[in-house]
Amino acid sequence: MSTNEASVSDLFLDTSAQFNRHSLDTESKREIEQLLDTARITGTSTYARLEFKMSFLQDLAYLHAMLRQFQAFDRLYAHLARLPEPHNRKLRRALDHLGRFWQNIPGDDTERIDAILLCIEQQGPSLWRWFDASVDYVADGTGCVRSTEPPRLRGRHFEVTMKRCRPERIRCRIHKFFGENRIHFDAMTREINLLPTEEKTIELRALEQITARATADPTILCDDRICRKIGDALIGVDGMAFPAIVSSNVREFKTICRALGKELVQIRHS
Repeated sequence: MSTNEASVSDLFLDTSAQFNRHSLDTESKREIEQLLDTARITGTSTYARLEFKMSFLQDLAYLHAMLRQFQAFDRLYAHLARLPEPHNRKLRRALDHLGRFWQNIPGDDTERIDAILLCIEQQGPSLWRWFDASVDYVADGTGCVRSTEPPRLRGRHFEVTMKRCRPERIRCRIHKFFGENRIHFDAMTREINLLPTEEKTIELRALEQITARATADPTILCDDRICRKIGDALIGVDGMAFPAIVSSNVREFKTICRALGKELVQIRHS
């Protein structure tokens, strides 16, 4: 459903919804903020915070590092244009970040780059704090430790580090979260089984396979290489207290919401 058809007052935001709140597309940004203004309570997940950190903030740190390295926009663009296909999202987000600052800063390359670097250094940590402050409630069913590690400014280095998680050294409670919510993961698997082959996306297939493996050994989920493959499902289950999930990621969330008995409030992809 579209945002103007939303009929619920308690809204749970997935990662894409939080991205849209920083969109350069003013219509997308206006649309979601108008939606949230109608909500009684808004919430999100610490796993969505992790994904926000892994993409939005890490790509901001990447842009910062590349600007410091190249010190010229033409060299930066040439570098970004050579990024291989798996990194096309990084290219888009780096350019989006650049656009946030470029349009408001006068001067030549040197002046603009210095100003943009300073803006990133000042705004990066505040964007991290914004994530929690922007909603009323942050669910933490998974106990994701990596989502609690803030970005840091060391001198003029904006660092967004991601420590590894492995079953040999469990730091979260995602394995317990799976056991406590097994009924919901099984429900999602049943919904996926009902889908035509062409509607089974890579993440939905991964959810089906990983649920089967985790049923035998839930600690396999205590591995960041595995848990991130089912991020949408983890966020969906973390939002069980809410009647509706807000997302632009319709291909996965229409199945997840149907399985969890949630309303999907679809927003445009920014």
